[in-house]
Amino acid sequence: MSPSRIARTLLVLALAASIGLHWMLLQSVAWVSMIAGFSQKNSLQTAVTMTFDGNHPCPLCLAVKAGENSEKQSDKPDLLKGKDLGCFALNEIFHDLPPCPKGSEPNPTPAPQDTPSVRNSRPPVPPPRLQA
Repeated sequence: MSPSRIARTLLVLALAASIGLHWMLLQSVAWVSMIAGFSQKNSLQTAVTMTFDGNHPCPLCLAVKAGENSEKQSDKPDLLKGKDLGCFALNEIFHDLPPCPKGSEPNPTPAPQDTPSVRNSRPPVPPPRLQA
């Protein structure tokens, strides 16, 4: 297997994990195993109904639900609440800066200048062309 193919496979797996495909895969496995288990003692129609009614979750279904909920909780950091985003970003990049003032709000949009800047000097002369 070539290194580019390995890198591409790892990229696809990382993207799949980032959008939660692993939870969908585990949930699908849980549903299939539940239908197989319930259909041993009931009809197929009853097994499918019991699987998807929400009243008979299996341990894997509960684990998937808990994992999805914990992931959603960790996706919402409270770090940015009420902070100046510009100051926060600069402090993340340059760790030597003093801390942001408490209760700082994002900087408002700068007011437009009353007069446009005027160029007083002439533009530079183009370089001479080579003559052959």
